[in-house]
Amino acid sequence: LEPLLFPASPAPVVIESSNTALPPRPSTPPTPAEVAARQALRDGTILQGTAADKILNFLLSGKQDFSRELYELTFHQFNTQHTPVDSMRIELGQIAQIMQAYPRLQLDFAAHTDGSGSQVQQQQIATTRALQIKDFLLKQGIAAPRINTIGYGGQYPIANSQTLEGRRLNQRVEIMIRSLN
Repeated sequence: LEPLLFPASPAPVVIESSNTALPPRPSTPPTPAEVAARQALRDGTILQGTAADKILNFLLSGKQDFSRELYELTFHQFNTQHTPVDSMRIELGQIAQIMQAYPRLQLDFAAHTDGSGSQVQQQQIATTRALQIKDFLLKQGIAAPRINTIGYGGQYPIANSQTLEGRRLNQRVEIMIRSLN
């Protein structure tokens, strides 16, 4: 049984694992992926509060209804070429490791922008960002049919884009579980 390895953060992050509530043990023996996932939660290799952490906790919970599960990446920045910055690559690397551990997991990634500029430009930026995420995951060995991406541009803001904070919140990538089969 090889341990599931997750990429390390560029700066060391100490996480108190005593506050991490793990779901109760199932009556059937855990799979190797579940063992590795539980260990990753205990030793802090998946940062608490991140989308990867939330997805992994959902998978370990044994819940089957994922229709209302929505995860937002904890970073909102891409560089000027609309490629993920380092913090995003770390979290996407953790999501790729989870997808490798759960080979039937399929995810949807929806990229949003802050709505500044033309609709065409915003649509292009969001689509490019979504495709950059897919490209990253493909390079991590995740099969293309397991990754669905869409760019919404500024169509669905969650905050007022007239403020800096509102624009930051609107520049986001939402992750939804599409399938566990």
